[in-house]
Amino acid sequence: MMKKKWKCACGYIHDGDEPPENCPKCGAPAKVFTLLDDVAAELVERSRHTNTLHARLIGLGREIEQVCRDGIADDLDPGCVKVFQKTLGH
Repeated sequence: MMKKKWKCACGYIHDGDEPPENCPKCGAPAKVFTLLDDVAAELVERSRHTNTLHARLIGLGREIEQVCRDGIADDLDPGCVKVFQKTLGH
């Protein structure tokens, strides 16, 4: 079962059975938090999942860039260097 999700007036989302005493983002008291319904809570979870996927994609892209820079610097095979350059958009 998914934990309850509470939303502060500032937009911060808290997971737990109760809202926090004070928002860690803006310091607002618990009374400004609203309990998200199941549909909204599921959207928060899906958004977190998508953000994780984006972060992974950015990391992979950075790895690809580094491999290409290393391959260009190695400069062993002209055909391979062209692939590395093309991948980097050169």
